Parts: sequence; structure tokens; C-alpha cells
Amino acid sequence: MFQEFAPTSPHCPRGRIGLPLALTTYELYPLYSRFLSGLGFEVVLSRRGFGSRRTATPICYPAELMHAAVDDLLAHGVDFIFLPYMRELPAGRSVEHAYLCPVTQDIPGVIRAFFGTAAGRILTPEMGLAPHLEAVTRQEVARLAATLGVRSQLANESWSAALAHQAAFERSYRDEIQEALYGLDQPAVILVGRPYVAYAPEVNLSVPRKITTRGLTVIPGDALPLESPLNQRNVWHFTQDIMSAVEYARHRTDRYVCDISCFSCGPDAINHHRMRRELDGRPFCFLEIDSHTAHAGIETRVGAFLDIIEAGRVRHVVPAAQAKRRVTTAHLEQEGSGTYVVTGTGRRLALNDPQVVHVALADGPQFVSDLLAGFYSSNRMEVAIRSEHHRGNAAICQASLLRTGVPAVSVHGWKSGAVSEDASTR
Repeated sequence: MFQEFAPTSPHCPRGRIGLPLALTTYELYPLYSRFLSGLGFEVVLSRRGFGSRRTATPICYPAELMHAAVDDLLAHGVDFIFLPYMRELPAGRSVEHAYLCPVTQDIPGVIRAFFGTAAGRILTPEMGLAPHLEAVTRQEVARLAATLGVRSQLANESWSAALAHQAAFERSYRDEIQEALYGLDQPAVILVGRPYVAYAPEVNLSVPRKITTRGLTVIPGDALPLESPLNQRNVWHFTQDIMSAVEYARHRTDRYVCDISCFSCGPDAINHHRMRRELDGRPFCFLEIDSHTAHAGIETRVGAFLDIIEAGRVRHVVPAAQAKRRVTTAHLEQEGSGTYVVTGTGRRLALNDPQVVHVALADGPQFVSDLLAGFYSSNRMEVAIRSEHHRGNAAICQASLLRTGVPAVSVHGWKSGAVSEDASTR
């Protein structure tokens, strides 16, 4: 995008306009750069890793990077900085709106207030790419032209050319990804998130590289075909892209989702819960980062995610969503000094009832498993130890489990459970 769709600099530029490499620039760079160069200005991108991230108040990591980008451009002495109030992008077929998040929408005002002495050099037109905002956007283009001393007709033509340039980039991007996906029969990870986080090399902590070094293909989620239906209440452009990629993965066996988000992201906080529901029974990875996140922690979490994928493929584990056994929910109740299992149909069973099997998931040496087995046996409770040393109990352990609160659970660091109401599992 930054090479093939970069604009040609004018032979005799009117001046230099800075373009912060942050937030929407990671998606709309062809549009912005083509528009500004069409007005006769040289476009200057901010440098990655330069500028101060200092802000007036706590704000999300991508907004900190916007402060740094503007700071870097001002240090370069550009004549103006282009930072529009971009409100909304084109919506898909099944939704009415595709808003950008509140921080992205209103960051121009925050930036102008922070860099008060340079506020007059920061251009902040109100814009939107949704069809119902076209007329307002054209008015803002004409107003911007007057500020820069450019004829309104030239500005209008430049904006039309910029829209066509952006559309050409998006077609090329999707066509290239589809060509790469054709015939791909190996497991792949779909990387989703806001482009200025998931696909920005100075932000994503090399997550794509961490995945590819394990032999898996990484697919950018925003290049996949839109999958419907989308929730009408999901009015945020980037979360719509994310959930569309989730829908794509749900219907394909060897496609897994890795979502990179940032702390304090409101739309993603809600979207995370829906993603968990939609991908129930399938491994996925959700990473939250900020300016203090280190590679070590991300490396560990990505590695664990890929280990789960590999284990599932090697052992041919059936996803939980495909399990055929009917599970009835149960819970524990305390009565006096005794604890009872209350099944989904209301039956009360003592912990040492013959119908209750406690499943201990023990990770450790053989003597640990023996110790746990002895503890339960001494209390006349039937136990199944699930560990590398007790593979013979796998059939019992696969019975539907009840997470219990036996006091020893927290002490020994393992879980115990009871079989469901279905007697066939006993």
C-alpha cells in the first residue's frame, strides 16, 4: 500500500502536508495521499518510532501513537498536517452504519488542543465515506480548498480521483489475498484487529512473524470476503470486519482466529465476549497490548495458542461444539457441614455417592497422581485421574464434568468434577 499506491509528487509543489502514520492512515493512505498530491502538495509521512507519545490525559495506545506522529511531523517543519474527522466508512449489505470508534473520530480535536500553538497548521475537515455523507464531505473538500488557496473544482476532481484510487487499492488487496488462499490446504491463522494495531509492524509485536515461524500461514482478516449475517447492533466498522472474519473461520476446519486489541478499547471489550460465544469449542487467541507490553508475554501466549492447534490436529480432537453427548448443568450446594451435587434435574447427590465420579486433572510426577487418588479413596469417593500416567481412564474423564469447589482443589492446583445425569456415561 505504501509503495505501489503511493502518489507521484508534484513537480512544483505548493508546499508540504504531513500525514500521520497512525489510526485511519493504515487503511486510507491511498485516499489521503492521492487527494493531497492532487491538490499540488508534497505528502510527508511521519516516521515509525519517532516523536513523543506524551498526552494530556490517559488514552489508548493507538491514540498515543497519533500524538507521536504529529509531534514528528511538526519537528520536520511541514506546512500543514492533514488529520480529518473521519466519521464513517461504507457499510456492508447487512448493516446500516460502519462508524469508526469514538477516539478515532474525535482525535483531531484532541490533537489540536494538545498542540495548541500549532493548531492553525492542523487541517481537520469533517469527512465520511458512507453514501449519506457524500454531500457534506464535498462541502468540506471545497472549504479545505479555500484554506489552502486551491480552486474548488480542482479539489473536487482530486477527491474523486482519490476515491477511485482507494477503490483500486482495495480490489488489488483482496484479489491478491484470494489468489494466495486458492488451494491453501494447510492450517492458517486469520489475524484480525484494527489495521493500525494488527498490521502495523511497530505495534503488533511481530505476532505475524511469531506465527509463521511455527509453519502456519497468516491471513489478514480485513481482506476476506464479507460473511453475513452481521449483528445490526454492531455499528463499528472494524468490529464488523473482525466478526466477518470470525464467521469465515467458523465454517472452515483449519482456520483459526488471532485478535490483537489494545487496552481501554471500548468496542473491542464488547466484541471479545461475542467472539468467545461464536468460537465456542474452537481455539482462538485474544491479545491486548499497550506501550508497556513486552515480547516475552506475547510469545508465551501465541506459543500456547499454536500448541493447542497442533495438539488438536495430531490427536484429532473433536471440537466441543460437535460433541454429541448431552450435558446437563449441575452445581454444588452447601448444607450444614456437608456439600452436595445438585444435578440439572434437581437430584441431590453426596460427594461420595457411587454415581459421582471425581475427575482430577493432575499434571506432575506419578506420586502426585497417587496422592490424589489416595485422598479421594480414603474419603470413599470414586476418582479418575487424567494424566500422562493414567491414559486408561480417558473414557471416564471424557464424561461431562461439573466444576466443583472441593477444598483440596485450590491447594493442589487441579480440577475435579462429577459425571452428568446421563447414566450411560457411568
